[in-house]
Amino acid sequence: MSPCPYMLWVNSQPTTVDDATWVKMYTTEHVADMVSTRTVDRASYYRAVRAPVGPLPAPSEYHPLNYVAVYQTDYEDCVRHPLYGGIRHHSTLLPPPGRIDRNGDFHARNYKMVQDYDPEAVGKNGEKPPPFILTVEIGPKDEAAYTKWVEDEHLPLVHKITGHRRSQRYVIGPPITDGKDPKDHDLSSVGKHFIIHEFDSLKPLLENDASAQEAFGSEGAKAAFANSSVTVLRMWELVKPVGW
Repeated sequence: MSPCPYMLWVNSQPTTVDDATWVKMYTTEHVADMVSTRTVDRASYYRAVRAPVGPLPAPSEYHPLNYVAVYQTDYEDCVRHPLYGGIRHHSTLLPPPGRIDRNGDFHARNYKMVQDYDPEAVGKNGEKPPPFILTVEIGPKDEAAYTKWVEDEHLPLVHKITGHRRSQRYVIGPPITDGKDPKDHDLSSVGKHFIIHEFDSLKPLLENDASAQEAFGSEGAKAAFANSSVTVLRMWELVKPVGW
């Protein structure tokens, strides 16, 4: 199954309910609505794994939003699509009046896919959603040098890490203007480029084995991260897929 050409990435964190209630609301109602109305083709809901990756600091130093809904879609800005009007924005699982946007912190972004790196043809074999992902958000000052590093060095080295399946590269899409709190969609500190590395296991990354060190601690990687206005690596574990 190949990725869709666009992705809506929505980080969130509950502010009025516990994590279990938030996850239940998101996975049984909100994400399910997005898929059932065909606003998106399929979705996956992930929980952050709070641990360092390679040579970089722990991700908790960067982002406090520890859940993410990953929506794959055929629409560049799916929240502006007419189908989005069928999505519920209230839940009885939340304190009255139950508005989702009043019960959590959010950050949402549109992305456009520029590369599906799939050397083992995983996408052609009816694969299930990745149980783990590693995301790399980066704002390169020299985009040509960054692209060369990613394509010639980084992706082949990541694929040497045990458990790597495939990777998708994205660039930031149009800002989301849905009338909600502007801070939820502020792109001023967001890196233009974004990579999702799919894994069957995070063990090599958590243990920082030699292949992980080579992929994320090489001289090329150090130069790419140093020459970026934004560099954020985070690991995620699958909570629930919808529509796969």
